[in-house]
Amino acid sequence: MNSKEFESLEKREEELFRRFLEKNSHQSTAIISAEPETPDSEQRSETVAEAENIIADDGEEKEISTIKMLIPQCLLSKRQRLQGIKSLLSALFSKEGSQKLTSLAFIAFLIAFLFLNIVTPSKKLSENENRTLALFPKFSLERLTDGSFMKDFESYISDQFVFRNHFVSAKRRYEVLSGKEENHGILFCDGGYLIENSSGLTNEYISPNIKAINNLASVKRYNVSVAIIPTAYEILKDKLPKFAYTDSYGRLQNQLKKELKVANIIDASPILSKNADQYLYYRTDHHQTAHGSYYTYISLCDSLGIQGVSPNEYTIEKMSDKFYGTAWSNSGFAHTNKDTIYRYTPKKPLEATVSFPLENKTMKSLYNEEMLLGKDKYAFYLDGNHGLAEIKTNAETGKKLAVIKDSYAHSIIPFLASHYNEIYMIDLRYYNGDIFEYLYANNINDVLILYNQNTFMTDSNLSKITEFYKVSPYTTVPDVSYGIVPKQTIVDDSYFDDAVFVGDSLTIGIENFSGFNSQFLCMGGLNTQNLETASLPMGKSALQAIKDRDSLGKLYIMLGTNEVIYNEKDEFAKRYGDFIDKVREKFPDVIVYIQSILPITKEKEATVSIKNSSIVIHNERLLELAKEKQCYYIDLHSYFKDENGALPYSIGGSDGIHLGPVHYRELATYLKEHAVPETGVVKIAKNKVKTFAGKGKYDTVKIGDSVVKKIEFKDTLLKVADSMVVSAYKVDTSKIASASLYLGGGATAEEVAVFEATDEKYAKELENVLVPERIERKKLDFKNYIPAEMTKLSNPYIVRKGKVVIVCIADKADKSTLEKLIK
Repeated sequence: MNSKEFESLEKREEELFRRFLEKNSHQSTAIISAEPETPDSEQRSETVAEAENIIADDGEEKEISTIKMLIPQCLLSKRQRLQGIKSLLSALFSKEGSQKLTSLAFIAFLIAFLFLNIVTPSKKLSENENRTLALFPKFSLERLTDGSFMKDFESYISDQFVFRNHFVSAKRRYEVLSGKEENHGILFCDGGYLIENSSGLTNEYISPNIKAINNLASVKRYNVSVAIIPTAYEILKDKLPKFAYTDSYGRLQNQLKKELKVANIIDASPILSKNADQYLYYRTDHHQTAHGSYYTYISLCDSLGIQGVSPNEYTIEKMSDKFYGTAWSNSGFAHTNKDTIYRYTPKKPLEATVSFPLENKTMKSLYNEEMLLGKDKYAFYLDGNHGLAEIKTNAETGKKLAVIKDSYAHSIIPFLASHYNEIYMIDLRYYNGDIFEYLYANNINDVLILYNQNTFMTDSNLSKITEFYKVSPYTTVPDVSYGIVPKQTIVDDSYFDDAVFVGDSLTIGIENFSGFNSQFLCMGGLNTQNLETASLPMGKSALQAIKDRDSLGKLYIMLGTNEVIYNEKDEFAKRYGDFIDKVREKFPDVIVYIQSILPITKEKEATVSIKNSSIVIHNERLLELAKEKQCYYIDLHSYFKDENGALPYSIGGSDGIHLGPVHYRELATYLKEHAVPETGVVKIAKNKVKTFAGKGKYDTVKIGDSVVKKIEFKDTLLKVADSMVVSAYKVDTSKIASASLYLGGGATAEEVAVFEATDEKYAKELENVLVPERIERKKLDFKNYIPAEMTKLSNPYIVRKGKVVIVCIADKADKSTLEKLIK
C-alpha cells in the first residue's frame, strides 16, 4: 500500500470514527483512554470497507453497535485520539452536556461577577454620562423598614456594577444600528453633529422660572438682565433629520417678553444665526464652542452697557483637538469626528483670580488646563461646575456682576471678565444658600440670568429664588420716596465704609462709640453758618474736606442744636440745603441722610435758651427739606424723647444734651436699622482699619480698665473700637503691639489711652509728638464749645515706661498711680 492509498485509508477511518462518536458520544472518554494495538494495513482496509458497506446498505438508521464491532480499538491512532477529543468537546455542548456546562458556567460567572463588584471601588462620577453616580446608601433600621434603603441600594447596584460602561455602550450601539435617528435625546444630524433634542415648551418649569426672576427683579436694588441662549437645535436646524424641528425657542422668547418684568431680555439668536456657517457648537457636545461664545458675548454687551471687544484684539489658541462631549457619550454613536477646544486670550493683559468658596479652592486663571487631560475637557473653562465661583480681575472698571447660570456661561464669562472688577457666578443646581443674602453681602446690584434654552425649560432650581424670596430678610426694601426712613433689615458696619458724618459735638459721640469706619468731620460748635469757614482739627473746613475726597457714597448730617435758639427755621433750612447742593456738585449720586435734632432734658431746658418746642419746629422743617432735596430723614428725636418730648435724664449724660456712651451705641444701631439700599452707582471704598501688630508683652485693655476704675472721672468712660484709636491718635498700626482708648459721651474732654509700642523709639514718638498733637486737636474742639474743659486739656497726665505709654485726661490724677499700673 503506497502513501496515497494509506492516506486515503486514514481519512476513511476518521470519517467512520466521527460518525460513531456522533451516535455514541457517552463512550468517547473510554475509547480515547484505551491503549491502541498495531494492526497491519490489510486488516484495517478490510474492516473499513465492511463498515462502509453496512452504512451504504442500511443508511444512517443502522445500529451503531454494528459499526462499533467493525472498528476495533486497535484502529485508534494518535491522530484519531485527537479527533476524539474534539468530538468529546462537541458532545459536551449538545443537549445533556450543554445543560450541565451552562449551569456550571453560569454559577462560575455569578461568583466572579459578585467578587468583582465587591472589590471594584465605587465611582462618584460617570465621565461618559457626565453625571453623579449613586453611592452605597447609608444603612439604618428605619431606612430598611420604610423601604428607602432598598430603593437607594437598587440605584447603587444599577450605577456601580462592573463593566457598566461597556454594557451601556453596547446597548446604545445596538439602537444606532437598528436605524434610529435619535438615541437618549440625541439626534443624529448632518455633518457628524450629535444635537440635543429640544425639551419642548411646557409651563411645568417655565412659569415657575419666570416667577422666580420677577421676584428677584421686584427687589428694587437689583438691575436684572435675562439671556436665554439658543442651542444647536435652533441655530443648526438645517442639519436636523427631516421633520425633527419644532419651534420652541421662538415661542419661549415671546413668552419671556410677555411675562418677564425686567428691562433687559437678550436674544442672541440673530447674531448666532447670521454666523451659523461657522464652528459655533461642538459636534459631540451640547455647549457652544469658544467661537459661538464670543458671538453670544457680543449680543450681551449692549444690554449690559459695555463695549464689546473686537475679535482682532484676541489671540486664539487651539488647546485640544481630542474632545468628545456628553452628546457623544449619551448617543452611543462612536463614528464622528472629535471636537476642538479653543481659548481667546485678550491682547491687552488681563489678570484674574477665581475662588470657589464652597470648596475652599482658588486658581489664578480663568482656565484649568489640567482638565484637558481628562474626558470632560469643557471643564477647561472656569474649572467646570461649582455652586459659587468668585472672579476678581484687574479690569479697574469698578463694576460688579452676578451671573445666575448653567454651564453655558463658563465659556462666555471669560469674555465678560475684561469689563468687570468682580464677577460672582451662582449655580443654583449646587448652591442652596440664601441668594438674597449673598447678593447683599457682596454689594451686588447688576444680575444676569444666563441659561441655555433646554436648561431653562427643564430645570427647577431657579425656584429656589422664590423660596428665599418668601422668607429672606434681605428682600425687604424701604419705600424709596424721600423723607422718613422706616425700620429696615439691619445692615452691617461695612455699609458706612464710604460715608462721611458732619456734625457738632453730638457727632463726636457717634465717632467715639459707633465703631464705624467712616470719615467724621465734626467739632463742638459746628453749625450751618460755619461749614465752609470753620477749620476742623485737620485744618480744613467740612465742605473742603468732602470735596477733597475721590468718592462719596453717603452723607450723614446732624446740625441744629446750637441754632434753634434763633428761631429762624427757614434761614436755617436754606443754609442746610445749600450745603447739600454744594456737596452734590461733585457727588451727584450721594445718598444724603438728614438726622433730626435730639431733644434735651427738661432739667437742661430750664437753664438754657434751647427749648424742646423749638427743636420740634426745626425738625419739622428738616423733614420738609429732606423731601425737597430728595434726602432721607432719620427721626432720632422720636426715638429718644420721653412722653413729655424731652430727653430722659437717664440718657442725657452729665449735661442734659449729650448722650452717654451706651446710648451712642444705641444710636449707631438705630442708624444701621434705618438704612436704604445702595444704588450701585457709587464704588464702595474698602478702607478697612489694619489690626495692630500684636505679640505685645502687656494687656493694654486690663491696664486701661484699671485706670478708669482708680481715677475719678466726671463722665462715664467706655472703651471704643480700635479704629477710633487709629483715627484719634494717627498711629502707625504696624508699630503698635496693642492699644485701648476710653472716652466719655462728649460732655467732657475726659479720656484714657494705653499703648504698647513695638519698640521704645516709637513709644517716645507717641509720648512727645502724637499724644500732644491729639490734645491740641481736642483743645480746638472744646475751646469755644465747653471752655471749662480746657483746664483738663492743659494738664494731661502722660506716663511712659519703656514701650508702654498711658494718657489720662481728668480733673484729678497723679503720675504715681499711673506708674504703679504700668508696673
